[in-house]
Order: sequence, then C-alpha cells, then structure tokens
Amino acid sequence: QINTGFVYKSTMFLSYIKNLKPWHLSHKNPEVFVISQWCKPKSIFFLLYRYLLAIIFIGILTYSITNSIVVNHDFGYWFIYLTNNGILICTLTTTYAAILVTFYHFDWIRLETESKSYKIYWLLSNVSIVLAFVISIVYWSVLFKWDLYFKGE
Repeated sequence: QINTGFVYKSTMFLSYIKNLKPWHLSHKNPEVFVISQWCKPKSIFFLLYRYLLAIIFIGILTYSITNSIVVNHDFGYWFIYLTNNGILICTLTTTYAAILVTFYHFDWIRLETESKSYKIYWLLSNVSIVLAFVISIVYWSVLFKWDLYFKGE
C-alpha cells in the first residue's frame, strides 16, 4: 500500500524546487567572483592576496589536524567539532578562490557565465560565511566561559 500523503508531499516539494529558477546560482557577470573591487581587473596584488589567504587557512587547517592527532592520538574526533568543519569549509573556499583567480589571471581557461566553477565557488562562499557567523555567535554567546575570563582563572 502506497502512502499517498508522502507521494503528494514529495511531488509538491519537487515542483517547488523546479519553480526556484530565479534562485539558481547564476550571475550576469560571473567575473565579479574572481576580480578585485579596488584594483585593476587582472591585478597581481589580488592574486597574491588570494594565495596568502589560502596559505593562511591551509596552515590553520594543518595545525588543527596535527594538534588533534598529537593531543587526542586519534584523528576521528576532529570531525565532531563544528569549528573544525568550519575551518575545513573556509580552507576549501579560499583555496578554490585562489585557483579560480589564477585561472582568470593567466587566461588558462575562459570561464563561461553558466560555468559550474563559479557556482561551486558561490555555494562554498555562502556556506562558509554563514557557518563562520553561526560558529562565532554560538561560541561567544553559549560556550565561552565569561565568568572564568573576568576572574582571571
């Protein structure tokens, strides 16, 4: 026997998703994702900035993983913390952005308007920004021990 309520809800959900065309990740000028707002369109400074940011996040991620292995003697616990997942997503985002800017700067590949590369970066960027914001709010409002901090212990 088929649950008609479930089938109806599933079809409604799928039709809802199909009607979200304006919400798909598309942009009239996707090059804004790989150029600086304050420099020339192809700026070596922006490229170096992207590399520096990626290197910093890769270093933080490497330190976090290494520290988890040394302290806990087990890498499996690393994934259960939201902060570590946030670092992982931010590292993926900044590294991917550096790769996209490199491809754009040296004209290795012409990325089209509907390119999946831009959509992946847009999605990663949105997820990492929201995740970093949520992690900060939760940590400083719920987890941080303010009373221990102000007592000097």
